[in-house]
Amino acid sequence: MKKAYDQPKVERTLELMKLLSGGAIRYTVRDLAERLGTSERSIYRYFDSFNNVGLDVQRLSDGTWQISAAGRRISQTNEYVHIEYDEARTLCELIEKLKNSNPMKAPLLKKFADLYKEESSIFGEELELDEKVADNLKLLRKAIHQKRCVTLKNYSSANSGSTADRHVEAFKITSDRQSVWCLDTDDMALKRFKLARIGGVEVSNETWMHEREHKQLFTDIFGMSGVGMRTVKLKIGQRAKNLLTEEYPKSKKHIYNTAGENYLEVVVASYEGIGRFVMGLSDDIEIISPEDFKEHIRERARKIIGKIEKTAQ
Repeated sequence: MKKAYDQPKVERTLELMKLLSGGAIRYTVRDLAERLGTSERSIYRYFDSFNNVGLDVQRLSDGTWQISAAGRRISQTNEYVHIEYDEARTLCELIEKLKNSNPMKAPLLKKFADLYKEESSIFGEELELDEKVADNLKLLRKAIHQKRCVTLKNYSSANSGSTADRHVEAFKITSDRQSVWCLDTDDMALKRFKLARIGGVEVSNETWMHEREHKQLFTDIFGMSGVGMRTVKLKIGQRAKNLLTEEYPKSKKHIYNTAGENYLEVVVASYEGIGRFVMGLSDDIEIISPEDFKEHIRERARKIIGKIEKTAQ
């Protein structure tokens, strides 16, 4: 029978780590026991557990205790305890099991995200993931950490309209945990795959061969990625502004108001994403620049008109 999850114990462990993290106030074992509502004997057991995972708890000359900086870096600017990748991942998984009503949950997850910026995909906002996506995410994390190749089974591509296996070196999960950056070893192209479109993940025994090629391409606010970067300026009505900020929250910092008119000025990786937005709200949007984006929209409009005329015949 699976052992029940002991939430109070996890909360107590996290609180004790915070108290020992080298802040301005230090505590004796008696102080710690009183603050946490437990016995001094239990505090010593916690110390043993911390020492076993590499968090060196030491007694200072004044009788207080703290986690030593030896072998671990304690940041002088934010007073976080620096721990290794596996330890941080384990702690984060424990934190995510806390109830959403627990006031410690969100701040702790944010602190991990701030501290481990290179692995923010592990400690980012808690999202509601379905079981298949969650399983795929777990396997991808394992593969990335072990630097192993994977096969994305039955990937459904929106671009080609096909479903096929993809052989890749997955190297970065996006911060929103919706996509994974990979080097497709079949065509040696950098690609971003949507987790929701992956049928399954198989982790290979084969290790990465092309780590130097692993690079994240620029991704614009519409979710398009690429090496080309172009600036688009639009004049947008209130309805377009509302829908834009609701669907693409990152657009807010690219919108400004001049003489009572709203404008969007943003760098995009391609015209596909922003083009779909403009076509859907063309009666509330005016394209200011550039000229080739105007031509892109004209071409899309011609294709739509052509399909309508063909259907009418």
